[in-house]
Amino acid sequence: MTCPRCGHASPAEGATACPACGASLAPPPPPPADDPVSRVSAGVDRRLGESELLGRVPGRSVSLVGLGLMAAGIALSMLPWFDGVGFFWSVLMLVGGAVVAVHELRAAGHPLAGMPLPGRLSHPLVPPVFAGLVAVHAFHLLRVGIVPLLWLAAAVLLCYDQYRKAVLSPEGFGRHFDLPHAWRGHRRWVMLGAGICLLSLFFTWGESSGWLGGGYDYNYRYDSYSGGYGYRYEYNPAKYYYPGFEWSGRNQSFALLAEAALFGLLLWAAYRPMEAPSRRSARLAVGLAAFLALWWITNLDGTFGVLAFFVGISAVGYGLRKLLRARGPEPAPASAAG
Repeated sequence: MTCPRCGHASPAEGATACPACGASLAPPPPPPADDPVSRVSAGVDRRLGESELLGRVPGRSVSLVGLGLMAAGIALSMLPWFDGVGFFWSVLMLVGGAVVAVHELRAAGHPLAGMPLPGRLSHPLVPPVFAGLVAVHAFHLLRVGIVPLLWLAAAVLLCYDQYRKAVLSPEGFGRHFDLPHAWRGHRRWVMLGAGICLLSLFFTWGESSGWLGGGYDYNYRYDSYSGGYGYRYEYNPAKYYYPGFEWSGRNQSFALLAEAALFGLLLWAAYRPMEAPSRRSARLAVGLAAFLALWWITNLDGTFGVLAFFVGISAVGYGLRKLLRARGPEPAPASAAG
């Protein structure tokens, strides 16, 4: 028997816990027949099983296909006429993709399932977190082009596959997320504000002024040396005018961190713990909002994108302030009460 978390081979067939990491080896109890999360997960698994395109992929893993598209996008970005995520992020994403590939191969029972991984990298949250990071990069690169299209396709496949495995599966985290709850009460201000901030990053955040460039003119002039008229070349320092250019919020410094913080606020608004939530989670969201406000101040300008981001972060701050000042904990979800 192989541990699904760390890949360690258990010496006893009837062992209930892994001797290496302590993870439970017992199969999860069957979900109730009327469990909506399980019904959706079963339907997704059935549709994937009918797909012939994944026949040669180990375990029919959609995540492995997404990792291949991401690697192709990184490889193309090494060419001089393609933009990418930069050398640092390219190396980091390739390493992270290799770790997620090991997770997927282990789940498929591939011979590489015994490849050792450090304890923290063996955590089941690593693949969905990595999928979220790929989604942030895809948003950051979103434009018309081959490399952005590859990143977008990789993000869709990874997030789709990890969502059904980490959220919709019976032993996943689906019961901790409640999308309708995110649009109720003061949390809707957080959702709305974060969405406005993300949209504002596509608008103008800065612009440069135009400049004049020199060149030669061929003019008919009087030549004092020859005492007559004739054509000659003369240098004109203002022959050409080059208009300025604009850049969006995604071109600002540390924009990737700001985008990750905004996506984190969206997830926080949809997160619903099974027990009554404490104020600590709200303070975590306040920390993200404070970082976003500081980032906005460092890029302060009078452009439309900057003003729209201010509207969004103000809505986030208003919602978080109301949540922090609310009396008593928020009501527990109906699934926990039942």
